[in-house]
Amino acid sequence: MFKSLCVTLLAMTSVGFAGDLMGTVSVMKKGGRKPLSSFDNAVVQLKGVPQTKSLPILISYQKDKSFEPRLLVVVKGQEVHFHNSDPIQHNVFSRDQGAEFDLGHYPKGEFKAVTFQQPGRFKVYCNIHQDMVQDVVVVENTFFATTDEEGRFVISGVPPGKYELEVWHIYGGYFTQPVEVTDAEMKLELSVVSTKHVREVKSHLNKEGQQYKDDDGY
Repeated sequence: MFKSLCVTLLAMTSVGFAGDLMGTVSVMKKGGRKPLSSFDNAVVQLKGVPQTKSLPILISYQKDKSFEPRLLVVVKGQEVHFHNSDPIQHNVFSRDQGAEFDLGHYPKGEFKAVTFQQPGRFKVYCNIHQDMVQDVVVVENTFFATTDEEGRFVISGVPPGKYELEVWHIYGGYFTQPVEVTDAEMKLELSVVSTKHVREVKSHLNKEGQQYKDDDGY
């Protein structure tokens, strides 16, 4: 199996804020032969940095039969409000160990809350609409970033020290390695290879472990 990857780390003279990490993540399709058309929806995080900031409430919207954002990064202990913005009912659930919950059905304008206490990666679904998928990544601290369509990211103001760098994409690409942050700016060029196609991500069972019924308009 083709495995990721290659990493180039360039320590540069400081031209910005000390301790800034920035760079790009390129994401290859499953098999590693071609790149995805967009490099967004990857999360880059640093493990081992102490968490000192207070945590605001995050909002995950159900809108146009989709979760927004598609990738939600949550700090351990942070509360998320799952808000229904559609004129139809939705359900929000996860069957993953460490984040099992079922918020039931609720209509437009209402929300229900979940507090994520365990670091990890969790799939969140709607029990009514199979195509609704959200990846929730629970991290240890606020020193993380998500990529844009060009794969660019910035993590600012990192305290100098030795940490573990981790990159993960919603199609399963994964990479980790130690890094040492100094008072100089660091530029990272990273690449991951998907382990799933989009159709595989959307192919899942409902909360009863059964196949979905046809969309009935709810």
